[in-house]
Amino acid sequence: MIDAIQIAGLFIETGPVVQVKESNGRISTLSDDDPNIIYTGPVSMLVNKFSASASEILAGAFQDYGRAVIIGSEHTHGKGTVQALFDFDNNILNKTMGKYKPLGALRLTIQKFYRISGDSTQYRGVTPDLVLPDVIKSLKTGEQYLDFALPWDTVKPVTFTKWPKCGPDISWLKEKSHNRITSNQKWIDIENRSIRFAEKQKNTLRSLNIEDMRKEIEESRKQKEKDTDISHNQTKPNGKPQTPEEKKEAFQKDISDDDYIKEAITVIRDIIKADPSCISITLN
Repeated sequence: MIDAIQIAGLFIETGPVVQVKESNGRISTLSDDDPNIIYTGPVSMLVNKFSASASEILAGAFQDYGRAVIIGSEHTHGKGTVQALFDFDNNILNKTMGKYKPLGALRLTIQKFYRISGDSTQYRGVTPDLVLPDVIKSLKTGEQYLDFALPWDTVKPVTFTKWPKCGPDISWLKEKSHNRITSNQKWIDIENRSIRFAEKQKNTLRSLNIEDMRKEIEESRKQKEKDTDISHNQTKPNGKPQTPEEKKEAFQKDISDDDYIKEAITVIRDIIKADPSCISITLN
């Protein structure tokens, strides 16, 4: 949580970042008190269903301030709680219980996060401004699918000042992004993979005929190879260990070939195109 506040402080001036509610109902606001900013230009932030806890604090704060365009899957994980480990061995009131060590431990939920807008990140997570096709869209992952998850709720919002520069028109950015997604074959392939994944989840019946099973396995193998080519379009490793420089080059290639990162960069270009003054940034 502290890291999320410090990271937020690199992109905003002083102000609240997150609210924390104690088990006794007391609410405190954690803020960035450092007026220094390292970057004042447009920001796009990628999230997915596995973005949880501190990353949701950061995404929620950036979205509330209008500091970044949040891009990703339909929602983030939705973990808006803090846990603490209660070790019974270190908290024995009756010394005669010491002979029963180890007594174990309990992980207790002691706090809950809230955005500066008052919304909890618990259960629902953060909803991105721009939703992109996601292969695992049908995968039921997140707090909302867990047994006994704490519900979403709200608290009173705190006073904060919206980011005054490069305020993007989200509806316009959505339209631009949608047009790219629906006309780009790579994104169409990702959406088709998502549909196949969802169908495979629903189809739990398997034939007991050996030939049918072999055919199904072979079709699955061919489709997996095709999907891998679509996703990576890279030659297979030769089995030799990579040098540090080769690892760096491979990482940079993965980044440059990543369709989600490409779209995030294109969104920043859209923001600058709509408001050329955004290009007059400060980089410290």
